Amino acid sequence: MEKFWSKVEYLSQTVKNPNIVIKGTKSYYSNAWSENFEDYVVRYL
Repeated sequence: MEKFWSKVEYLSQTVKNPNIVIKGTKSYYSNAWSENFEDYVVRYL
């Protein structure tokens, strides 16, 4: 059984919106209860 905190999304590889600026390549989002960072965390642009 995979734990929810073991799903790691590296933001520099997955974020495609040009309004979201990611500095570096080691920033990540632990995919706890959602689908992905852009859809769940970034709500207002």
